[in-house]
Amino acid sequence: ARMNVRSCPLCSGEVRDDACPKCGSIEGLEREDVRPSAPRLFSYKWGEGFVSPFLEATPSASDMLEALDAHGALSGGLLDLGSGSGNLCIEAAARFGAVARGVELDPALVAAARERAAQASVSHLCSFEVRDLCEMDADELAQTKGAIVLFLLPNALSRLALRLEQALSSGTRCVGSVRWPVPGLEGRVVAGDAERGFFVYGGDG
Repeated sequence: ARMNVRSCPLCSGEVRDDACPKCGSIEGLEREDVRPSAPRLFSYKWGEGFVSPFLEATPSASDMLEALDAHGALSGGLLDLGSGSGNLCIEAAARFGAVARGVELDPALVAAARERAAQASVSHLCSFEVRDLCEMDADELAQTKGAIVLFLLPNALSRLALRLEQALSSGTRCVGSVRWPVPGLEGRVVAGDAERGFFVYGGDG
């Protein structure tokens, strides 16, 4: 079935079907609405539960890590939700000595992240696990006392927003999001903005 005309949340292109003809995005659709023939989003299989854009970490991600370190968050450990091939975890460990944990749905990417961590000589600081990040509740997120970082699509950020807010209220020092803001956390911004390509939100501690 065809959809009503809408604006793509990623590139603002006009969408008349179940995928943006400009960037291929199917962001904003529920998984059950996506046809098997729908284009993949940034090469990710949205219909199988993936919520991260399949993109390498950008310079803004490195800037975000510097901001998190400036706020003392990395000393308490880092949790990367949707860690992909491990870029953020490995950089946090190599540059700042952070103990980093990555959660990723794709087993092949988890294997690649572990291999890359070994090549960077930070395996003792980095761990990666195959898991659906959307199943993690606020209590588990709050076990990370340092920083929770994300490079997720807007729809996924909306789904996680309340849990992230609860984690920040329960001892997590900072949440960092690359590219897109986390809805509802506007009053907690301590670093970054849309122009810089990242947002850092501060906790209650």
